[in-house]
Amino acid sequence: MHDKILDVVIASNNQHKINEYRQILKDFDFNVISLKEANITCNPNEYGKTFMDNSLIKAKECQKKTNKIILADDSGLIVDSLPDILGVHTSRFLGEETPYPVKWMELIKRLKGKDRSARFVCCITILNLEKEPLVFIGECPGQIAFKPEGNSGFGYDPIFIPEEYKQTFASLGEDIKNHISHRSKAISKMIKYLEKTK
Repeated sequence: MHDKILDVVIASNNQHKINEYRQILKDFDFNVISLKEANITCNPNEYGKTFMDNSLIKAKECQKKTNKIILADDSGLIVDSLPDILGVHTSRFLGEETPYPVKWMELIKRLKGKDRSARFVCCITILNLEKEPLVFIGECPGQIAFKPEGNSGFGYDPIFIPEEYKQTFASLGEDIKNHISHRSKAISKMIKYLEKTK
C-alpha cells in the first residue's frame, strides 16, 4: 500500500475501539497509536447531528495536538422502529454512566411487539493524509435479539444479530465480528482507497 508503515493516531479514549482497530489493521502497513501513547488529551463535545459530523469534530480536535495521521470514527446503532433514540446518541442512551446490561434490557423492552431490524454504522474520518478530510462509511445490518447473548465485544454487541447469522456479535467472537462489522467495512473502503492512491 505504501513504502513505509504509517503511524496513525486513533482519536478515541475507548480502549475496546482501539483494540479493534489494532486487530483489523494488523495485516496492513499501519502502526496504531492511542491518544495515551501519543500523550494527547482529547475529549471533544460531540454535538453533531450525524456520525460524519461527530467523526470530523473528533478528528479536528485531535489535529490541534499532532501532525501525525489521525483516524477518528463515530459509530452507533440505529433501530428502525425506535428512530428517536440511539443513533449518534448510542453511547449516551439512558446516560453514559448507566451499565450496558440496563441499556440492553430497556431497548429489548421498548421493542416488544415491534420490528427488530437494526444496523450498526461507522463513519471514519482521516486527517493529515491529504489536503481534504477523507471519509469512509460502513454499515452492518441485522436485528436486535430477544435477550443478551455472548461474552466478547463491547457496547451493544450482546444484543445485535448481524444479517445472515443467528448469533449475536458477542457470541460470534472477535474474529468473525472484525471481518463483518460496520467498522471493518469502513476500514475496507479506506484500504481500497489508499491502495488506489499508492
